[in-house]
Amino acid sequence: MEITGSHPDRNGDELGLAFNRLRRHAVVSDVVWRYSVAGFTLCVGIFGAVMIFTPEGAGDSAARTIALSLLCVSGVPAAVAVSRFPITSLWWNPCPRRKLISRLFVLYADVVVSSILVLYESPAAALAGTVLFATVGAYAAHFLTTRALALHLVVSSIVIVYLGIRVIQVYGATPLAVSAQVAVSILGIGGVVILNYLYTWQLKQLIRASLTASSTDAMTGLLNRTGFRDSVDELMRSTVGRFSVCMLDVDRFKHVNDAYGHLAGDAALRAVAVALQRSALRESLVARVGGDEFAVVSPLSAPAVAAVLHDVQERLPMLAGGERMSFSAGIASVELPEPAVLRTFDDRSRFVVSVIESADGALRRSKESGGGRTTVHREDHPSA
Repeated sequence: MEITGSHPDRNGDELGLAFNRLRRHAVVSDVVWRYSVAGFTLCVGIFGAVMIFTPEGAGDSAARTIALSLLCVSGVPAAVAVSRFPITSLWWNPCPRRKLISRLFVLYADVVVSSILVLYESPAAALAGTVLFATVGAYAAHFLTTRALALHLVVSSIVIVYLGIRVIQVYGATPLAVSAQVAVSILGIGGVVILNYLYTWQLKQLIRASLTASSTDAMTGLLNRTGFRDSVDELMRSTVGRFSVCMLDVDRFKHVNDAYGHLAGDAALRAVAVALQRSALRESLVARVGGDEFAVVSPLSAPAVAAVLHDVQERLPMLAGGERMSFSAGIASVELPEPAVLRTFDDRSRFVVSVIESADGALRRSKESGGGRTTVHREDHPSA
């Protein structure tokens, strides 16, 4: 599904277009995701803290003890920060700012895990602890880009190889045996991460295809009613100020079907859709919400939308019998309330429905006046 226009947090990702609908049907809540990741962050700190008091961990070195202690303690503020971060929205709705924060978290996790393992007195114990990279990688595979995931795999592989060399140096172990252990660690961690990534990638493609099919009108390529509802909700969550809603109805559409056939009727609908898409409404949401009914939500003022629709009327093609196509439209322009007033999906839905009713009323007046014209709803819209 494609929304005409842009959104500062979407960066062209189709998954974000039905973000709210997906979140409402999520089986695992955002809270579970957040506290699971926060719990893992704390566990890494606890794991390192326990090893400080063992010969294999800090040993007798005071400097190593202090360094490991600082690294482990850093897990507490990191876990608190993660517990307050909207993890689910990262996956469904990857805005650049949030993705950057998540990349920084993975970078932090890689640096802390690598530092703890490298500081261990016993490289053999550290080599066993490299399994922690698999969990960090699973997070990266699910939430981050391919490039960030590849960087994680490179870092974990370098640390594993370094620890393998240290095992040979410290214990005089057989290079072939240690090489096999290193290879198993790299393949095991890499396999878990790559399989997780491939599964997540495939799932995203399936969701993208499903959203496209369920949110797009097959005949015109515009948003359908479901896509329009979700996209308007997204627009309201990220927009301030005034916006206009336009309801549009093709004139004498039943006559077109009866006189020229249903194929001609379908062609008329596609012609209106193309004209709207190619108009100055490029920064607006355009949808087919019924048989011959279209809807437009635009940041333009009502007079500006009316002027654009006049130009669209002029560009509509002639019908087979020489008749000129036309449509009737009604526009309602409103000022959005403060975000606190429209906090929930239901609040925003009720507000939009009331504005659409005003635009519908203006549309009826256009039809009653003979059609082929646009009427602007003049009354101030009541506050939500």
